[in-house]
Amino acid sequence: MGIKFIDIILPFADTIDELEITINSLDLQNYFINKVFIIASGKNKINLYKDVNNYLENNKYNLDIKVLKDINKKTTAGTSRNTGLSKSFNTSSEFIGFIDSGMKVSENWISSFYKESELKFIRIGCTKYVSKKGIQLISALLSYGTRISLNSVPGTIIKKDKCINFPYLERWGEDIIWMNNYRDYYNKIPNNLCTYSFFNNSIIDTYKKYIDQLKEVLHQKSSYKRNLYLQSIIFLFSYMAIILIGLLLNKKLAIYFLLFFLISKFIKKNKIVYLLRFEGIIAIPLYLLFDFSKIYLVFWSIFN
Repeated sequence: MGIKFIDIILPFADTIDELEITINSLDLQNYFINKVFIIASGKNKINLYKDVNNYLENNKYNLDIKVLKDINKKTTAGTSRNTGLSKSFNTSSEFIGFIDSGMKVSENWISSFYKESELKFIRIGCTKYVSKKGIQLISALLSYGTRISLNSVPGTIIKKDKCINFPYLERWGEDIIWMNNYRDYYNKIPNNLCTYSFFNNSIIDTYKKYIDQLKEVLHQKSSYKRNLYLQSIIFLFSYMAIILIGLLLNKKLAIYFLLFFLISKFIKKNKIVYLLRFEGIIAIPLYLLFDFSKIYLVFWSIFN
């Protein structure tokens, strides 16, 4: 196996600032990278395709970067990655690495796998979400959370002949479906973390993105949608039980149960220390808004 043993698949539907962070971190490991495929996708893919090419003309890297355009009428993360895969399958490299725009790879992400590549065909990625303070931290607390995602498509390295295509109809959750094919290789502890730090600087925009995500999921047929239904039913009965406790037993007890429920949800995706910060205090009641919106949209889709 040659030293340049890996191609990188990088979907792009965001900003040049986010892309720059990712490419800069990859450039530090150019010694191992055969090709980087950047796939312009999303509603604005034509302009993004031009923007990336203009950016690369003005910024030189020690990487062989190919800019592609997702030609599918309705682009998803799946169609973008599959576009990159179709090109990578025709190159000389043996492995493929996945990363998302706005993410910074660890310094030894590729080099550490190179030493192991004769012994294993896959290493599932790990993602760390980083946000320091203010509105962006609140957005992080409400969306991805601040805990490490122990198993993620970004950061994953896999041998080409073992890599299957991604589900392409799902706008959200395609990564979970894809990774389910490699569950036996899930991480038990974090390793070679990739970091993501681009969160909305607007709670309203974070909420709108959340609602758009829910609507997209409710229009698709997948296990992700079934999980959303189940989760919404559990949330509905939980909130109804709390309301009944307040009406029939004790209002203070109901408030305690409500706080316990919201804090439990918070801790599941965030470090407990954030409860002591202003951003955490703001995020807790916003969980109610997000949960009630989810319940409303799910039951609206069921009965309409």
